[in-house]
Amino acid sequence: METKNKITFLPSEESILRKYNDSNFFIDRAKNKIISSSIIYSTSCENIKKIIINYPQFANLNHSRVLENLTNIYSIKNVQRLKTIVLGFPQFANLNHSRVLENLIEIYNIENTQRLKKIILSFPQFTGYNHLRVLKDMSDAYKIEDKEIFKNIILKSPQFAGINHYRVLKQKSKLGKLIGLDYKKVKEILLSNSNIAWCSYHRDLAIFDILNELHKEGFEVTERQVLSNFTLSPYVPNTTKLRIGRARKLNKLIEMPPMYIKLRRLGLRNQKLFK
Repeated sequence: METKNKITFLPSEESILRKYNDSNFFIDRAKNKIISSSIIYSTSCENIKKIIINYPQFANLNHSRVLENLTNIYSIKNVQRLKTIVLGFPQFANLNHSRVLENLIEIYNIENTQRLKKIILSFPQFTGYNHLRVLKDMSDAYKIEDKEIFKNIILKSPQFAGINHYRVLKQKSKLGKLIGLDYKKVKEILLSNSNIAWCSYHRDLAIFDILNELHKEGFEVTERQVLSNFTLSPYVPNTTKLRIGRARKLNKLIEMPPMYIKLRRLGLRNQKLFK
């Protein structure tokens, strides 16, 4: 077992901690907390140290009490699951969860507390959002006043609350133009297929490449066909997520992406149907 004397901070690390609390007492407390928390959370001192450097407030918490409160509030017997959540999202340990649940119940007009608890345990970051602002930003971005629409989407797909929707709409509109979708239709698709919203820009570029490649080859695919195959990989197999254009430049285009293969097959079928 490590002792406080064996826990050291690099000058840059100590500087970060002193910006939060410039006292030797706090530095000593942080060292003690690294040791005690590593035992409580069944992890290494190095892991706890990284957490405290990134989130110094972690050193001020009574973690035995934190886990006890979380166990009671979320009615969960699997303490290891709670430990994993805290290690992955340390801010979770510093929240007043009774108040968090109370606010969410009020904002989302939901009486089923267990449903909210299930959402939080599967996506802990949900507790860190300003949900009134989230709903307002969505309403402004999509130009829809009825916030109940967004509440229903968020309760089904909590990650939807953490997205910059202005950027997503701009990004997806560029992709939509390649398959003949106007801005209004792109918004409708995002609201009915929320999983599309958090696909990365890098992934969208790969899909751009596929649609451009198909267009050059004389194949056209429909909106429904693209959306139905959206989960297929748009990357060139056996590469580090290279899109077609990039793989071609690097002479690594040995095999086409699964999404391309499926959409080309559909494009060929479309040609035969509309001849």
